[in-house]
Amino acid sequence: MQSVVLPKTDQPVFVVGAGKATFGMAMALQRRLGQRIIGGYINVPVVLRKRIGNIVVQKACHPFPDAATIAASRRIHEYVQTLTQDDLLICLWSGGGSSLFTLPRPGLTLQHQVDLSNKLMRAGANIIELNTVRKHLSQVKGGQLAAATKAKVMSLVISDVTGDRLDIIASGPTVADPTTKHHAIRILKKYHLLTSHLRKIIFSVETPKQLDSKRISNYVIGSNRLALEKICQTAKTYHPKILT
Repeated sequence: MQSVVLPKTDQPVFVVGAGKATFGMAMALQRRLGQRIIGGYINVPVVLRKRIGNIVVQKACHPFPDAATIAASRRIHEYVQTLTQDDLLICLWSGGGSSLFTLPRPGLTLQHQVDLSNKLMRAGANIIELNTVRKHLSQVKGGQLAAATKAKVMSLVISDVTGDRLDIIASGPTVADPTTKHHAIRILKKYHLLTSHLRKIIFSVETPKQLDSKRISNYVIGSNRLALEKICQTAKTYHPKILT
């Protein structure tokens, strides 16, 4: 795990994020930074409280997004576009973020997106295939959120994906996308779900392949692998071994 350096005291801090663990992450961040956090929004499946300090907690839906999810995600997307290069945006991503942070591209309805995700899951598509398609039908996934803001971006991520691929966890809103629209097309063809309408939407925009590493950083702060390694350290006198 990479070491994470929290922001200087004089730098404005804003927070956004989405995921099943993101509420707890925001609570922990609030305890560390307090009033240094000026504002922000997070999307979570259960709203235990409406605000965490200056962070607004928004109800979103998992495993399939609903209209409230779209409205909450649009709010985050518009919010980050108001930030400046002097601001620091801390993003909190965790498992379930792909559904909880959803903003379809123009021409794609919410129901169409839900139906497509459902069909891919039922057809046996794995998480990499599913999120590859999601990235290329979204306005915010696959690095597009980071590209939409001028702020310095620090993403803190809890992984629910084998191998901890940052571009796959929550569909990588702040990570340069190694997949292309052609990958998405091939996956839809594989499962006999490609239509001319989907092809047109996918080819309308390509996800960013490079992002400024000086401005944008991503850190995996928790995962199954990290948890197992910590257990092994604690129980080292018993000579434990991690089985993949």
